[in-house]
Parts: sequence; structure tokens; C-alpha cells
Amino acid sequence: METLYTVSICLCVWHRVVIWMRRRRGEMFHTRYSGRPYLLSLLGPLGLSESVVKLYFEPLSLGFLSYLASSMHESTVSTWLLIGAVSIFVQESLDLQIAENDAMDAQDALIESRYRRRALAGKAPQPNQGYSIAQSSIELMRLIPRMEEQDDDLSPETRAMLDPQAVGK
Repeated sequence: METLYTVSICLCVWHRVVIWMRRRRGEMFHTRYSGRPYLLSLLGPLGLSESVVKLYFEPLSLGFLSYLASSMHESTVSTWLLIGAVSIFVQESLDLQIAENDAMDAQDALIESRYRRRALAGKAPQPNQGYSIAQSSIELMRLIPRMEEQDDDLSPETRAMLDPQAVGK
């Protein structure tokens, strides 16, 4: 049993080193989506989503198997199953949190782009929808060739702000 444990730990370390080297080289590779859970086909008629099955039912199933193994005095197998149950729960919780954060970031970016568009067009901000442009951003925008000519919606104030001759005024 110790040999199996040692080999599995060595393979995990080797896998992490390979991933680290690939990322360091800038190589793009598949994310290895964990796939559709087998329990979903059994619990599908209940109307449960994939994320609910992965987050709750898979860890609970492994926890139950761990309990059964411990009742048969298989403490090593029981421990591995319990560790697997906790690992799946933590991994799926983190995946869910990352997906929610990405969705909220995308929504915020959309809202901020609307505010930016209104500000550059010279429209007055609505309550709680103000937008300001930092001086450093204005200087960067001035470096873009013909920025003021690329958009017909820019207000005269914005065009004057982007005018390279306006530096220092």
C-alpha cells in the first residue's frame, strides 16, 4: 500500500511540474473540464443542475462510500474516499465562485463601457452613473493616432481634451 501511495504522490508532483513548465513557455492547453457527472443521468428526472450534482451529490456519495468502507474496517480506503469527497466539494465550490466572478466582471465591464461612451460623447451623467477619466488615461489616449477622428460621437469637449496641442492648457 505504501508503494501505491508513493507512486501516486510522485505522479501528482510530476504532473504539476509538467503543467508549470507548459505555462512558463506560454503554451495554451485544454482546461480539462471535469465533464458531465454520471449521477446527473440518474438524478436528471429530478431537475437538478450539473453544478448542484457536482457540488453536493458527488461529495455526499463519496462520503457515504467512505462511511461504508469504515464500517467494514477499511480505514485506508475510507480515508481516501473522504479526502476525495472534501476535494471535490472544494474544487467545485471554487469553480462556481470563479464562474460567478467572471459573470459579474463581464456585467460590470458592459456597464462601465456604457458610462465611458456617454462621457466621451459629452452627455451629462445620470444619477449614480458618473464617469471620470484619469489624466494618465487622457495622456495615453492622446498617443493614439487620430483618436479624435475615429469616432463621430465625440463631443467638442472630448475632442479638445484629446487634442495634442492642448497639452499643458
